[in-house]
Amino acid sequence: AESQFLSMTTTASDSDDDGSGGLDASIVLRRCAACLGASGIMLGAYGGHKLSGGALERWRTAVLYHLVHATAILGLSASIKKKKQNKALVASGSLLTIGTLCFSGSLYLKTLGMFPKGGFGLITPIGGMCMIAGWACAVF
Repeated sequence: AESQFLSMTTTASDSDDDGSGGLDASIVLRRCAACLGASGIMLGAYGGHKLSGGALERWRTAVLYHLVHATAILGLSASIKKKKQNKALVASGSLLTIGTLCFSGSLYLKTLGMFPKGGFGLITPIGGMCMIAGWACAVF
């Protein structure tokens, strides 16, 4: 009975398949945005209750960028759906997603003292550059 209900509530537009055998970028980015949005709220709440001082300020920066870009990615996913897989918008959403994970993720790890030692110090600025590139791709 449950599988019948799921098949009745799933429409062709909810499928991950874009009709060409590939994934529908608008759906993938919408799901990324949803995960980023939910995790941003949870991480913001954690930081607000558990951190103080400089650690809280770094955490707030990570959460701000995290949530702003989750919202932007959600908007891009809607635009991609309307513009039939526009490659520049897909690139923009992908770069914003990767950039957010690298930038905010590295700030969270640094704040918690869990950031790996070694050559990983460039992850934060690489994430920032990905976000800048993502915004630039949205122009086209």
